[in-house]
Amino acid sequence: MGVAEVADLEVKYSSLLCLIAMRPGLERDRGLRALAARWPGVLREGQLAPLEALRARARALVEIGALDRAAWRDRGQAAVPLWSELHRLLGDLAGVRRSGPPAGGEADVVIGGAAGARWPTDPTWWSARSWPPGAQLPRSWLAAVSGASPLDLDRMLRGSTEP
Repeated sequence: MGVAEVADLEVKYSSLLCLIAMRPGLERDRGLRALAARWPGVLREGQLAPLEALRARARALVEIGALDRAAWRDRGQAAVPLWSELHRLLGDLAGVRRSGPPAGGEADVVIGGAAGARWPTDPTWWSARSWPPGAQLPRSWLAAVSGASPLDLDRMLRGSTEP
């Protein structure tokens, strides 16, 4: 992760923790909607991860900084870069859904620009998926590129060490 990404995630975790601590109400709801718009999936992260795990992630950003995914995993904080990537993948998926089904079928799904580099380019991968693509699609792809089984990926995203 680069310095800019770490700074961005510091904002995400401090905002999420602040909103969690707020009393329910209109201001909190607006804040949560804004947070979810900026980091798709962050509300799910807030549901899955215990509060102390979220606090530990915020501290780790300061302590670990801009290191690669393996360094984060070795320090017990694999969830931080994984969620960062998952936010981008979920944002990409939202864009694909907004654009509607591809004219030639799922095999013609194209994610352009920098986002395209995050996704498989093999049309058969896309053709094996149904329309509209569901939220499990980015998680499946993230598991594949991270080398984790789907079960291990879920454990890491939750911050759980339990089998």
